[in-house]
Amino acid sequence: MMVLGIDPGFSRTGFGVVTGSARPEAITFGVIAPKGGELGERLQFFSHEINGLLTKTRPDRVVLEKVFWGQARGDAFKTLYVRGIVLLAAADRKLPVVELSPASVKKAICGTGSASKRQIQETVAKLLDLSQPPSPPDAADALAIAIVGSSRLYTYTP
Repeated sequence: MMVLGIDPGFSRTGFGVVTGSARPEAITFGVIAPKGGELGERLQFFSHEINGLLTKTRPDRVVLEKVFWGQARGDAFKTLYVRGIVLLAAADRKLPVVELSPASVKKAICGTGSASKRQIQETVAKLLDLSQPPSPPDAADALAIAIVGSSRLYTYTP
């Protein structure tokens, strides 16, 4: 099973694709980062890139991180736009979606819900047998999301 993890953000959205098995392997990872522009242009960019990623990687499941409301309200709402794009793209392909909180991903990967970005990077590198920690941190977060989501039994199909 191929699992796409998404760490949504309006400035930069991390993505990571892993095989959903007892010993997951990283297939690809990185970030989607628009180079500025008005709101509509940025959303078009995210839509194009996310749809392209789904077409290229053909995942069996999408795992999406929930919004952390501790961030600035404006940033949180913009992140919701990106989540909406991901949910719509998954629904168009009839892909199941699992939604996870940031703390639950950190706890499952590192053993604590307050793990640092660096701890996540290092743990993900070990779990996926990578020669170095995935960078930037958004990509490592997306890989962690994919790893945790690949083992979850519950799903939400939009």
